[in-house]
This record gives sequence, C-alpha cells and structure tokens, in this order.
Amino acid sequence: MGPMRLVEGIVLIFAFVLAAGFVGRLAADHVGLPVMSMLGVIDPPKTQQGNTGSAKITLNGFSVCFLQTGAFKSEENAAKAADQATAMGGAGYRLKDGEQERVILSAYLDEASAKTVQQRLLEENDLDTSIYKMEMPTGEVEAAESQREAVQKALDDLDAAILCFSKALLTEENDQREQHLTDAEACLDDAERAIADAPSVEEDSVLSKLYAITQGAQTDLEKAKRESGKQRASALHRCFVKLCHERCTLYNLSS
Repeated sequence: MGPMRLVEGIVLIFAFVLAAGFVGRLAADHVGLPVMSMLGVIDPPKTQQGNTGSAKITLNGFSVCFLQTGAFKSEENAAKAADQATAMGGAGYRLKDGEQERVILSAYLDEASAKTVQQRLLEENDLDTSIYKMEMPTGEVEAAESQREAVQKALDDLDAAILCFSKALLTEENDQREQHLTDAEACLDDAERAIADAPSVEEDSVLSKLYAITQGAQTDLEKAKRESGKQRASALHRCFVKLCHERCTLYNLSS
C-alpha cells in the first residue's frame, strides 16, 4: 500500500469512528452551550502566597482511551514515531509515562470507539496499535475558601470545553465543526475569566494549574485553526489529546 493511500485511509477512519462513537452521548448530555466572544485581553492572574482558610472541591471522575503506536524509552525513537503519526493525520503526541514515552494517535472518551479504530487500522491499513486507558475516579482538590466558586466554575468549563471539542472532531460538516470549536473556545475563555476574577491565585495551586491548561488549549486551538487539510486535522487531534491528558493530571493535586 502506497503512503498516500495509507494517509487517506487513516484520516477517513478517524472521521468515521468519531462520528459513530461520540455523537449519541455528547448530543444528549450537552446541547446548546453558549458562545462567547473574547472581549479583551486577560492578563495572567497575580500570584499570592499564604492561605486564610481552605475548602474541598469535588473533582469529577474522568476516563479517556488513547490509541498509541508504541511506547519508547529512546527519545529519538519516540520523536520518529511521533513524526510518522503526524504524517498519517494523527496527533503524534508524546505522553511521558515514567521512563518511557507513549506516542498517541488520537483520544476517545469511550473504549468501544478506540477498539473500533484499532481494529479498522489493523485490517485496512496494516497498522498495529494499542489502547492506553487513563481512568480517574472522583476525588477532591483543595483551594482557598475565597477561591471555591472560581475553581468549581473553571473545572465545569474545562469539562464542557472537552465535550465541545469532541463534537468538533466527530462532525464532517464544516460549519458545525467551526461552531463546536467556537463553543470550546468560549468555555475555555469562561474558565480563564473565572480564574482572573478570583481574589488571588496562589503558586502551585489548582487555579494556577487550571489557568495553564486553559491558556495552553487556547493557544493550540488558534494554531490549529490556521492550518488546513491533514495538517489542521492532525493539529486538532493533538490539541484534544493534550487537553484530555492534562485533565487527568489534575488528579495529581487531588487529596
């Protein structure tokens, strides 16, 4: 099979399975998310040491299945595999896991969709992949009492952004895709504003972590939207994989 035929096959498989696997659940759970335009530049929140009282905030459980091409101890091999994954229209995201790096093609919110893609890639493109699942239980994060509302709002907006992003990846209709991306950006913007309005943001706090995640996702989305064709699809997959992975890292702050 020629390289161009392999690329086209993989891109089509991604589009088909995303549409088949996500649309029912996402459409049912999240409809009509508000669209909000950026009204101005949001400056990074000021940091402040110290805490005058703390609160426990629930961190909802989160599960994601990453489809990976391999796990490598050699950075050189991981970089080469990531470049190959990107050329195929996948994310090519390098996920650090202990002493190895996993090279990720795409992310799925349910295991059935990941397995469907895995099987089709093997049968139609002779591409062997494996599933790496990250499943995080419900936990708690600690924040200053004065930041309770901001943390809860930012967490809710982050989860809403992930779901909007999933909708954008599953649709084949350009206008709908752009609307879902706009919705995702609006949710990330809402999260940033909630953080900016907080009385203070302590260094190494859950709010500072949320701010870094939302800022990074906004930057990645803007970059992806400047691309076209397979490069744009790859950039969007990479942004989504990164966002899902960073959502999981919030549990490192969980008590």
